Amino acid sequence: MITRVEKYYGQKPVLYVMYPYYEEYIKGRFEDCPIWIRDIVKHPSLSDGREWTFWQYCNRGHVEGIDTYVDLNCYSGSLEELYAQGG
Repeated sequence: MITRVEKYYGQKPVLYVMYPYYEEYIKGRFEDCPIWIRDIVKHPSLSDGREWTFWQYCNRGHVEGIDTYVDLNCYSGSLEELYAQGG
């Protein structure tokens, strides 16, 4: 599936994971795919030391103009690095 997504969009997919799924399905695999980790309790740390690219740190955030909860996320690099990844 990852190969098909990459071929279709012309870039590596970002893998959104929670710790149990990372441990079971991702750890040690798909090394060139960026990781988007969900940890709404603490700063994320993957068990194998792999770096994350995106971090969902809140699932009940507020944004002006939106009348419902939203997920809040951050990027681990600079704005220029994000644009270079196709962001």
